[in-house]
Amino acid sequence: MNELICTICGKPFTAKRSDRKYCSYECKLKSKRLAINKLRDQQAEESRRRSEQKNAEIRKQKERKEASRRRAEERDAYADELKYWEGVKREEFRFAKQEGKPSTLTVNGISVYDPDFEKKVIESGEVYGSYYGCFNDSFDFETGRRRKESKG
Repeated sequence: MNELICTICGKPFTAKRSDRKYCSYECKLKSKRLAINKLRDQQAEESRRRSEQKNAEIRKQKERKEASRRRAEERDAYADELKYWEGVKREEFRFAKQEGKPSTLTVNGISVYDPDFEKKVIESGEVYGSYYGCFNDSFDFETGRRRKESKG
């Protein structure tokens, strides 16, 4: 006979076997319930941690998609603006050829004859926040084309 202490209630008890841990069947059941509750808590914590990780990954994916979308919009806007200024330059050269005299068009101090006219105009527009300069009176900035001269 062994004198032992119950691991659940702490009461001393006499056991026939040395590997007994509990003084009664009730303490044994209580121990199992505690173990089950502990396991449930661990599983719930693990589930919450996985859920938080998944939500964090979803947020990161959304942020990456949004950043990618913004970059694409910026590229598209730049491409559209580049096309616009290429059109302005082309139209100005066409008009100058038609008139038989060189163009005097400058935008933000950049001559239409500058080889990198379009890119420099876009960069200067970003710096100044707008476009200014010497536009011919017959130039329609909205459409990027010459206005029809009215003969009166």
